Amino acid sequence: MIVPKYFLGVASNSELSGTDITESYWCVPSDTEKGDVILLYCPRSASEARQGIFAECLVIARPSDKKKDNSLCSGYGFGSKSILWHVPIQITRRFRPALTAKEMKQDSVLMLTPFVRRNFQGTSFRL
Repeated sequence: MIVPKYFLGVASNSELSGTDITESYWCVPSDTEKGDVILLYCPRSASEARQGIFAECLVIARPSDKKKDNSLCSGYGFGSKSILWHVPIQITRRFRPALTAKEMKQDSVLMLTPFVRRNFQGTSFRL
């Protein structure tokens, strides 16, 4: 059995958190595989009412450097070692209420994670 990798995706655009869309795309590292999981997080700056981890998504295709849609991900990585690639995703579950940043910062394990320590500044974090 292949164990999926997990990522936290920071959704600065509240479109995904404010609707019941089930298919979209995300920007991920090149080693992401079909079946990996992304937990989507809406920051308070995008929507105070919808802030927090609000959905679980499945990556439905491997990233490829040949996709023209990769240009949608330019500027989201941190330097040449973290170039991100465009992949289709499917939202499989929504969390209501969302798990908020305040709750994560109070958790003894989550408070030590890179995404919490960096105050959710970024696009995709490996969990």
